Amino acid sequence: MKHVLISAVSSCGSLHDQLLRATASALVDKPLASLQELAKSIDVSEAILRGFCSDRDNLIELLYSRSLGQLHMAIEVAHLDSGVIQESFKSLTEGLLRYKELLIFLTHRFELDEVSSPRKASWQDFQTKIDRFFLRGKFEGSFRNDVSAAAMSDVFIGMLLALINSARVGRIAESEILCSMETMFLKGVNSDCKA
Repeated sequence: MKHVLISAVSSCGSLHDQLLRATASALVDKPLASLQELAKSIDVSEAILRGFCSDRDNLIELLYSRSLGQLHMAIEVAHLDSGVIQESFKSLTEGLLRYKELLIFLTHRFELDEVSSPRKASWQDFQTKIDRFFLRGKFEGSFRNDVSAAAMSDVFIGMLLALINSARVGRIAESEILCSMETMFLKGVNSDCKA
């Protein structure tokens, strides 16, 4: 799959963000690609990519850092610890979708790489905050009590990743993701819905 820089990103964000997101997406499809191959796949010169990041290892490190940072920013903006449950859920989903290329990169790289302790700790912190959100929703009566918060968290992340990947390969429209998450996920864990 060819990743043209302009089509890989939305109209918002700096050129730096656009380059990061396009490169992250290209690395998902070609995890062993050289800088030259990555540059070709996102339609920029190798010199531009090298000016951005001197080598492939530095690029991957930068992508890890940016990806984990965006996860935590999405959580912060969503006010998972104090916001209205449905509004926080939507805000979190929107925040993660805003940088979907980085989320997909991160989850794919975790499968490929020997992930360092700081990266694992940052991912685990992300998961813990989502677990707490679902636990809070259970205590407030918004979510089912017969499904654990950890299970809800894992299903949330897995479902979001599945829908993003489905859109990447053209099975669904990107515009369907948020509505699908709200409808299928929130209805399935709603406290009024019992097995």
